[in-house]
Amino acid sequence: MKVLKELNRKQFSDIDKEYQNKIRKTTLHTIIIKKESNDDVKFEIFERLNTGSVKLNEDEIRNTVYRGKYINLLSELEENETFHQLVKKDNFKNRMIYRGMILRFFALSEKSYLNYVPSMKQFCNKELRDNRNLSEEKIKEYKNRFLDCLDMVKVVFGENSFRRYIPMNDNESGYWSTSRINMALFDIQLCGFVNYTKNDVLRNADFIRESMLDLMKNNQTFIDSILIQTSDRNVLKTRFKIWLEKLEEIIGDVNYQSRTFSFQTKKELFDKNPVCSISGQRILSIDDCEVDHIIPYSKGGKTELLNAQLVLRYFNRAKNNNESYI
Repeated sequence: MKVLKELNRKQFSDIDKEYQNKIRKTTLHTIIIKKESNDDVKFEIFERLNTGSVKLNEDEIRNTVYRGKYINLLSELEENETFHQLVKKDNFKNRMIYRGMILRFFALSEKSYLNYVPSMKQFCNKELRDNRNLSEEKIKEYKNRFLDCLDMVKVVFGENSFRRYIPMNDNESGYWSTSRINMALFDIQLCGFVNYTKNDVLRNADFIRESMLDLMKNNQTFIDSILIQTSDRNVLKTRFKIWLEKLEEIIGDVNYQSRTFSFQTKKELFDKNPVCSISGQRILSIDDCEVDHIIPYSKGGKTELLNAQLVLRYFNRAKNNNESYI
C-alpha cells in the first residue's frame, strides 16, 4: 500500500483491532452478470465498471468478454510484421488496438459495408459475437483474406498506407500526414482489394495509387467522407462507393491504361524538368502534379511521351473547369 505503508507485509492478525474491525464491517458491492445475459449488456457494464487508473479500451474489453478462437486469430494476426510496418504504432499494438483494426476489416469485408449499421463498436462486436468460435476452414479463409489484401496495400500505397495526403492551395506543396492513421482510408484501402486478385491489383498499382491521391486532392465529397462523421452510415457508404467505382474503372476497363499516363512517364517528366506547363511554377513534390495530354485524348491525342506535359493538379483542374480554355 502507498498510504498505510506500515501495514505492508503484515498478516491480518498482526494489524490493530481498529483496522481489523473496519475490514470486517466494510460492505463489498458486487454485480452478478449471468451467463445468459445479453452480450451487449455485458460489454456495457464492463465498460462502466472499468474505472481503474488505466482505463481499458474497447479492444481490451473484447479480449475479456469474447474469448475464443476469433480472439486467438486476432492475437496471431496482430503480430504480423507487414501490418506493423504499415501502421507503425507501438502503442496501438501494446493496447490491442491492432486487433480492433483487423476485426474492423473482417466485419466490413464479411458483412459488407452495405449492411453496416452504426455504431462501429457494436458492428464489430456483432461480427465477433456471431463468429466467436470460428471453424478451422473459416480461420484459414479469414487469415488468407487479410494477408492477401495487406500485401496488395503494401505494394500499392507503401509507407503512406492508411494515411491522408493534405493538399495546399495554388503553388504551395502538399504533404502526407504520416503520423496519423486515417481509419476511413484503412477501411477502403484494405476492403477495396477483397474481390480482386493480386495480379489484377499489381499490374495497375501505379494507376490505383494515383487515383487515390487524386481523390484526396480534388474530390471534395470523398475528402469530406474521410474526415467528417466517418462512422455515419451514409458517409461510410459514400466513400466505399466512390472508391470501389474507381477501382472497377481502373481494373475492369480494358481501355483505362490507353487514356491514362503511367507513373513512369510522370517520374520521367518530373526528373527532367519539374515545372508546371500551365502556370510555369516549380513543382516541389511529385505528388502535387499529374500528367496531362497536350492534345486532349477526347480530340485524338495519344497517351505517349511526346503528347505529355507535367502540370500541377490545382491548375489542371482549373483548366478542366474552364470551358473556354483551348
